[in-house]
Amino acid sequence: MKNNHYVLWGSELSPFYLKVLACLQYHHTKINFQPQNGHYFKALYYQLKVQLIQAGLIKITWPQKSTLDELPLVPYMFNSKGQSLYDSSAFAHYLDKHTTSPVHCLCSFDNNSVEFLIALIDEYADEFGLYMVHHMRWKYSATDNTAGSRLANEFKTLLGPFNGIIANSFPKRQVRRLPYLFSVAPKGFAIDKLPKVLQPPIKIGFPATHKLLENSYDNLLDALELLFAKRPYILGNAFTLADASIYGQLSMNLTDPSANQHIIRRAPNVHAWLIKIQQSDFQRPDKVKFEINEDLAPLLMEIQRTFIPLMQQNHQAYKNYLAEGHDVFNENAFNKGEALYEGLIDGEPFKSVVKSFQVASWQDVVKRWNGLSDSERQIINDVTPLKI
Repeated sequence: MKNNHYVLWGSELSPFYLKVLACLQYHHTKINFQPQNGHYFKALYYQLKVQLIQAGLIKITWPQKSTLDELPLVPYMFNSKGQSLYDSSAFAHYLDKHTTSPVHCLCSFDNNSVEFLIALIDEYADEFGLYMVHHMRWKYSATDNTAGSRLANEFKTLLGPFNGIIANSFPKRQVRRLPYLFSVAPKGFAIDKLPKVLQPPIKIGFPATHKLLENSYDNLLDALELLFAKRPYILGNAFTLADASIYGQLSMNLTDPSANQHIIRRAPNVHAWLIKIQQSDFQRPDKVKFEINEDLAPLLMEIQRTFIPLMQQNHQAYKNYLAEGHDVFNENAFNKGEALYEGLIDGEPFKSVVKSFQVASWQDVVKRWNGLSDSERQIINDVTPLKI
């Protein structure tokens, strides 16, 4: 196997880390977890390397970073050649290209309709699923999640006796960021016996989105519950990037007690599926079989209801701001109250900041859709008409 050893830098608190981990484990790839494994100086070496990447002093090897992209906090991957990689979706494509293993590819198949659906579901999970699972951690599991202490434990090699600082500061930081991550509490909302600094925030001038996010989360669980009653993976009998991406998001909530119990109660098939992947219990068929049929309709309808209109409205707002000469977006703009726009998802109002990386994601989806033939698009539209 080529390039069969990777250093994975990050934390299990990140759904993108969990997504990458699933891809690596599916391919039987040897993984060195940092900063969790090893001694102080090794962890420090990779910490400094990540900081130099984020400062622009070390170049990313894969993929080529565009002006629309943002570098994440985690995860980062480093291969046995010392090359630096980021972006969970791009990394799955990298594995397809650079790894030979006894299992099939994650993203690349001789079926353009399947490849499009993999990309669509992947982007939906990354861009809208992220909002739902963070909401479930910091609102639904606000009183019983242990994210701060778990992150501190992962970084204890680096921080030693100072890891308690992360244990206390990380939850406060994540709760403050909830409105940026689309979760805005209704006026007067409060959770009993929860400290003020951990209360899901209300944001003046922003519509409440708790109901929208929780309904969307349940819709996703319901769609997958029906799907996994009939097939082992989203698109058929084979694990793909679509599965890895959905898994990465939802499995983040397996460690959040209240959210985990909610999945068990509402979608036991989904919970069992998540646990199997978490335990690297993959079905690896000799012959891959994909099925684009009515089984996928509930999932595609939910993507059409939420993700597609959100991306379209974000893209239009981006173009509007660019025409006005504005070029600061994402969290920096949000914290300044800039580049904001209002929109609707299935009649529910929201307010958000323009996110340039979502523009890039949406442009890729549109390009893939436009690259399909009429007959390839019809295969998908016969299941659920997509307005792309």
